[in-house]
Amino acid sequence: YHTTPAHHTSTSTPLLHYRARSPQVGYTQSLNFLAAFLLLQLPARVEGGLGREEAAFWLLECVIERLLPSYFTAQLTGVLADTRTLDALVASHPQLHALPPHL
Repeated sequence: YHTTPAHHTSTSTPLLHYRARSPQVGYTQSLNFLAAFLLLQLPARVEGGLGREEAAFWLLECVIERLLPSYFTAQLTGVLADTRTLDALVASHPQLHALPPHL
């Protein structure tokens, strides 16, 4: 992890701007972790002159609206569908049952 003061950027800025831009999404569980991860991965300035927080906002928008649109809803439909799919895959492969319970 980055430990310099330049990397201690608040996750609230990208989250507040996204909530204002997309009130229908608002805030759902794990958005803060996603925003923090994006902020940690970005340099202070990215190509095109964007600052870290602005770039994190646009990446957050892309993940929420384009890559995983049904994950960040009140119903979490994408998360539930993927969980059911994973459960079905594990159930259909008995060799996975031998894995330790914590996995």
